[in-house]
Amino acid sequence: MLLGLRDYVRKNRFRDVVIGLSGGVDSSLVAALAVMALEESCVHGDFMPSRFTSDLSREGVSALTGALGIDLEEYAINSLLEAYFDGADRAFSGQWRSLALENPQARIRGNILMGISNSRGWLVLATGNKSELSMGYLPFTETWRAATR
Repeated sequence: MLLGLRDYVRKNRFRDVVIGLSGGVDSSLVAALAVMALEESCVHGDFMPSRFTSDLSREGVSALTGALGIDLEEYAINSLLEAYFDGADRAFSGQWRSLALENPQARIRGNILMGISNSRGWLVLATGNKSELSMGYLPFTETWRAATR
């Protein structure tokens, strides 16, 4: 896994990687693997809290970045989240409203990470649906299918 990550980064001419850190196990593991595969100076963490973010998440991210020796940038997303809801409130109406409201934070965070990637030339490393599925999270389509059976 480390060899594959190191080779992919280098062969695609990236020097640095960026990871959205939540304080959770998945993003922490990705950060640790990145440091093991690359130099810690090439691994950058981003913490993007909202009003829903717990103090424990913040403490976890701080402990992780300190232990790994990687830098950390913070982008508060409250104002973006509120603007998102204000501008697209009608899009969140309907029988699946509660499911739809779970995703905007992830979308906003993904946009920030891609902006960093595009402007700095860093590769975004992230966890995917397989890790979420293994932990019991059902994506919207699976939840919808189960509810309409």
